Amino acid sequence: PIPVNRSIKKPMPMHNRERTGYKVGILSLGGQATLEIAGREAESEQILNRAIDLGINYIDSAAGYGKGVSEKNIGRVIEARRKEVWVTSKTADRTYDGSMRILEQTLKNMQTDHLDLWQIHNLQTQAQLDQIFAADGAMKALEQARSQGMTNFLGVTGHFEPNVLADAIKRFPFDTLLLAINAADRHYLSFLEHL
Repeated sequence: PIPVNRSIKKPMPMHNRERTGYKVGILSLGGQATLEIAGREAESEQILNRAIDLGINYIDSAAGYGKGVSEKNIGRVIEARRKEVWVTSKTADRTYDGSMRILEQTLKNMQTDHLDLWQIHNLQTQAQLDQIFAADGAMKALEQARSQGMTNFLGVTGHFEPNVLADAIKRFPFDTLLLAINAADRHYLSFLEHL
């Protein structure tokens, strides 16, 4: 079922995430800044609860954000509010074994038995792309996680080289692609032009 917060009187505008069938709000909450700082647990919980109360239904994190602190802060809140949000995390490890260890810790940190979306984190180079698609690469972990119900969907993210991401989505039918676009995009390695 699609996560929903029924207490919102006027939901924010939504966009369809085509392959997932999920409608994500035009605003989301990333797991960096305060959420990844140890010792800021109370403030992090306030931020998370307030965001969900205001209709945020997509929460994004990564195992590397604060070395798991972000996931733990998110986990304390979503344990009671899991049906209201779509929860994502990422692996920056490029191997099967490393990614599976990360996923096990992520699920423990987030106090859930599954992610809605698990992603390759910040894919930058052709060598990294080749590594994740190797026989012992991270893609094997992502596919196994989905087949075992530890995640519903698979994605890839990147902030560096659009051509590497373009090659990634040619090699595998990822459900989502997360990329960075800013005002300077057209001037150097443009995601708008190349991806």
